[in-house]
Amino acid sequence: MKLDRFDLVVISAAAALAAGAVFYGAAGYGTQEKAEAAARQDPTVAAQMAPKIIEARALMNSGQMRQAASACKSVCLADPADASAHALYGQVCSRLQDYPDAVKEFRMCLSLDADYADSKSSKFIGKIIKATIRECKPQFMLALSKNPGDKEAAADMENVHYIQRMLAGGCD
Repeated sequence: MKLDRFDLVVISAAAALAAGAVFYGAAGYGTQEKAEAAARQDPTVAAQMAPKIIEARALMNSGQMRQAASACKSVCLADPADASAHALYGQVCSRLQDYPDAVKEFRMCLSLDADYADSKSSKFIGKIIKATIRECKPQFMLALSKNPGDKEAAADMENVHYIQRMLAGGCD
């Protein structure tokens, strides 16, 4: 049987795809166990951070926003996988009108735990996030219209769009 150029291209592509699939499977990419392990927190770190989150929430509720921001930031740095710390930090930044940090923290929170965007969840903070977006989006758009090359404003708008997709029930 004689193979022409098209047959050789098809066979080569199929072989490359098969080799890629074997590599992908052997490396363990895409397995549910790896995704769950990455999302899981270290229980000892979470236990150490819980009192600090409670303290930060108390500071926020008492109006001591700068101290609450400092406490939240230290928790987020110590345990970057703690979605509740990012949610609280986003709320504190929003109250301080530090909108770039607020949307960054809300995005991180939603990427770590989508329950914060689910209206049926006990963790839901969508109304707070939407209020922040309503306040900051015009500022980000104005900054971007004044300087279309502004990378920070573009990143802020990308965070806003991601958050809006998550709140609307969209995908990452």
